[in-house]
Amino acid sequence: MATVNLLPWRAEIRKERQRQFIGILGCTILCAIAVLVLRNHMIKISIENQTARNQMIRLAITEIDGKIGQIGEFKETKSQLLQRIEVIHNLQGNRSSIVRVFDELARSTPEGLYFTHLSMAGKGLNLQGVAESNSDISKLMRRLDDSTSFTEPNLTAVKAKPTGEGSLFDLSVSRTQRGGV
Repeated sequence: MATVNLLPWRAEIRKERQRQFIGILGCTILCAIAVLVLRNHMIKISIENQTARNQMIRLAITEIDGKIGQIGEFKETKSQLLQRIEVIHNLQGNRSSIVRVFDELARSTPEGLYFTHLSMAGKGLNLQGVAESNSDISKLMRRLDDSTSFTEPNLTAVKAKPTGEGSLFDLSVSRTQRGGV
């Protein structure tokens, strides 16, 4: 029988396949490394992009916080202005009431009587003056009681003048809301 030695041929095929395997393995490893490097680079780019976005968001938040602070200042200014407007409206409304008080006093004052001192505290009015006679004082009290602007006249003191010509008096009266005062 003839013996054929196929070992060198098989060994060559095996060496060739081993070289191909090592070549393919090397290419695969190189491709894997390239993919990993590319993936790593893309992740790095994504992180940089996200960091830039985060910085933009921080800047926007800082800007909005500043605007919110301004809004708070505007609200405070607005409330101060509204308080001032309310004070002005109250002053405007009370301005005519003083005129009405003096007008009513002038109408109620009889001849022979004049005031030397007027003071107002809240709804109370204190009158001091000089009258030619005590009847003038009682006329004043009746007229003040009948008026729409005053109520409860109260005579606190009556003194004769040192010269003997008339009387000094001290009278208190309350203002009312009747008649728009």
